[in-house]
Amino acid sequence: MTENNKIPGKLTVSSKAARDLIKHITLNFDGVASLAAPSKKDELAHMIRGGLNEGGIYITKTKKGLAADIYILIKYGAEAKTLRDALASEIQSELKKYLHMTISKITVHVRGAAIDGA
Repeated sequence: MTENNKIPGKLTVSSKAARDLIKHITLNFDGVASLAAPSKKDELAHMIRGGLNEGGIYITKTKKGLAADIYILIKYGAEAKTLRDALASEIQSELKKYLHMTISKITVHVRGAAIDGA
C-alpha cells in the first residue's frame, strides 16, 4: 500500500454492480413495499435509450455519467415525497461508500401504494 492507503490505478465498476446494490438498498428501505414496473411509455423510452433494466431499476449512460430511474410501490401510509427524497439520498451515499461511484441523476418514481406491504 502507498501513503494514505491509496492503491494506484483506476477502478471500474459495472452498471450491473450498481444496479444490484440499488436493488438491495431499495428493497430494504423502510417504507418501500416493492419494485414496480414503469408505464409502457416509460419502458419504451428506456429501451430506446439503451437502459439496463432489472425489474423496476433502469440505469442509462448519459453525457454526465450514469443515471438511475427506480420505480417503486410504497407501503400504505408512507409519505411519498419524503420517502422518495430519502431513498435517492441513501442510494447516492451507499454507491459512493461501497463502489466509489457517483450517479449523476437518481429519480425515484412512486407508482402507487401497497396496502398489504407487498
